[in-house]
Amino acid sequence: MPQSPVPMTPADRTHPLAAFLAAAAPAALLTLGGAATALAARLCPPACRRSQAAAGETPHGRYDAILLSSDHAALAAAGWAQLLGHLRIRVSPRVWVLAESTHPLADADYRALGFTCLPPWREWRCYAYDLHSYKATPDWLNARYWAHPERWEP
Repeated sequence: MPQSPVPMTPADRTHPLAAFLAAAAPAALLTLGGAATALAARLCPPACRRSQAAAGETPHGRYDAILLSSDHAALAAAGWAQLLGHLRIRVSPRVWVLAESTHPLADADYRALGFTCLPPWREWRCYAYDLHSYKATPDWLNARYWAHPERWEP
């Protein structure tokens, strides 16, 4: 059930989710769920083209970012994991999730999918996924440890 829009407070504007949205500055944002749509309407700049998916719909196409709230569809944990996998691989490189406390996925499930846990926003748990920064490159994965031309035979 979609929640009624709540005016943003100055504290809401300093939340990491608002910072991610401002930093990404998506030209095309897809929202799934009533809470996500209401939040995007308050946080997105006017130049951002917002689209909304119908309740329970699995979106297709490409978007710069997705904002998803758990009031989008009533799915079991496996269904949510499959939806999140589809969204982050096929639809957008950036996905932000607002999850209610009754949401079937736990923090560990989101971390397993590559999401970062953010501080809660009101009654929502928040998660962020960015393809370009979801995994830090380890120090050992560079040429300093792998390329040793002095060991090659002439």
